[in-house]
Amino acid sequence: MPDGLAWTRLTAWVALTGWAAGQALWLLGRRQPSLLPAARLLWTAGALLHLVHVAAAFHTQHGWSHAEAVAFTARVTADHIGWRWGGGIWFNHLFAALWLADAAAAWRAPADVDARRWRTAARCFLAFMVVQGGIVFAVAPGRWYGVALVMIVAVAWWKGRRGTAA
Repeated sequence: MPDGLAWTRLTAWVALTGWAAGQALWLLGRRQPSLLPAARLLWTAGALLHLVHVAAAFHTQHGWSHAEAVAFTARVTADHIGWRWGGGIWFNHLFAALWLADAAAAWRAPADVDARRWRTAARCFLAFMVVQGGIVFAVAPGRWYGVALVMIVAVAWWKGRRGTAA
């Protein structure tokens, strides 16, 4: 069994893999609708695994203290960008809430879910947060895995827009 930090990082990467796989299949599913059920399943699994990551972080890293999580976020932010600010934790909470809401909407009304106006904004915010957590604030070699995940989604977006799903 990995230690607390390793477990927290592992759950983050598994969740982000679900994000990338689900998002990529959703984008490709614009032209190949048979991919959409798998997209919804992977997207939801990623969102639920993200909750496991949050629980792992709060349990093993912060002793279930939100104040400690804010202080940790401030330290990490200062280390990476030179600005000591713990408010980023609230963006992480918004990330979790939006991803879960989006996954729930996908199950509640699968045929209508892409028509929702908030979906594009939510997905853009989720992608921004994945870039922050998976690339900007990540440590190597995880950073390279984050780059790969984002590139997979970017290629899927390009292929989905061009109409070539494979």
